[in-house]
Amino acid sequence: HYNYPKIVLYAAGLALAWAYVDKPGRPRLAALGALIGIGFLFRHDHLVYLGALSVTTIACVHHASMRDGLRAAAGLCAVAAIFIAPDTRSGFIPSLYAWSRIAESSASAVTSFRIAGVISITS
Repeated sequence: HYNYPKIVLYAAGLALAWAYVDKPGRPRLAALGALIGIGFLFRHDHLVYLGALSVTTIACVHHASMRDGLRAAAGLCAVAAIFIAPDTRSGFIPSLYAWSRIAESSASAVTSFRIAGVISITS
């Protein structure tokens, strides 16, 4: 389903990234990190997209000083982790474990298959 929270998250991400470009500082960086964490709580893939936007913004702003860029990226990750941490105890980590168990059982259920009708693989 396509619904408004997804669009609002990305619009807010662009607005916060633009604000950080205009005036880099800890409050705006913290807002970006918070948005990444909140986006993660909506859907896990938002972490990737909003994180990529934020890291790219940091790299562009701090292109002259790698030290400042790394410090900003570390701060961004720390704030995002604060928002993500409560979900990892009961949500994300167990779901990763469940998916790995499903993948493992699916892989063991396949005993043989043919690739393009020529190569036969049997386990």
